[in-house]
Amino acid sequence: MFRWLCPRRKSSRNLSILSQVFTPESAIQFETMIEDIRANIDNQLIESLANRFSSLKCVPLSLSAQFPSKIGYIPIMEEAKKFNLCMFYLPPNSVLPFHNHPNQHVLLKVVLGHLDMTSFDIINDSSHHEVVHVGKEYPTTSRTTEIVSSRDEGAKIVYPNRRNVHRISTKSEGALFMDFVFPPYDHDHSIAYFEDTKEEGRVKAVSERDVCLDMQLVSLSEIFQHN
Repeated sequence: MFRWLCPRRKSSRNLSILSQVFTPESAIQFETMIEDIRANIDNQLIESLANRFSSLKCVPLSLSAQFPSKIGYIPIMEEAKKFNLCMFYLPPNSVLPFHNHPNQHVLLKVVLGHLDMTSFDIINDSSHHEVVHVGKEYPTTSRTTEIVSSRDEGAKIVYPNRRNVHRISTKSEGALFMDFVFPPYDHDHSIAYFEDTKEEGRVKAVSERDVCLDMQLVSLSEIFQHN
C-alpha cells in the first residue's frame, strides 16, 4: 500500500517537516525517537514510543484556502527494515478503507482536524501472521469506533494483533495526520484491503485496485498554514 508513492530516501530527507508541525522542543524529541528505533526495536521500546509520541506538541495550524480535493500523501522518511514516516491529508467526507498492517506497529497522531477510526481484528487459526488472500472471507472481532482529534494531543497505536484492521474517515472538515510505521512496507509487510460482506462479522479481502483510492503526492504548503 502506497509504496509507489514512497521510494527509498536518504534519512535526512524531508525532516524539515517536523519543525513545521511540532514545536521546536517536540521536533527534537521526535528526532531522538527516530535514533532510538535505528538503534533497537522491541516491545518495551514500542510502548515507550507510543507515550512519547502522544506527548509531542503541535504548532497551531489551519487549512489553507486552496486545500487539495484528493487524499494527499506526504513522504517524510523511510529506512529499510526500520521504519516509514509519512503524513496523510484527508479532505472533507473522505475515507481510507479498511486495511491491515501485517506484523507491523503503527503510531498515528492527528495534527489538524479529527478522524473517525473504526478498528477490528481478523480471526483465523494461524494468528495475525497468516497471508491474506484476495477474494477470501474472514471472520472478525467486534468493532470499535473512536474519534481521534488534534485537540486530544494524543496518539493511537496499532499492534500486529490488536486494532490491526482499521478504516479512517473524515466528515465535514479535513484532517492531517502522521503515520509512523515499523517495520516499513516490503514484500513481508504488504497491506491488504477489506470490505464488508452481507454476513455480519465477516469481511472479504479485496485488491488495492478494487478500492479505487484517489490519492496524490502533496506538500504541506498545499494543505495548511500556520496560525
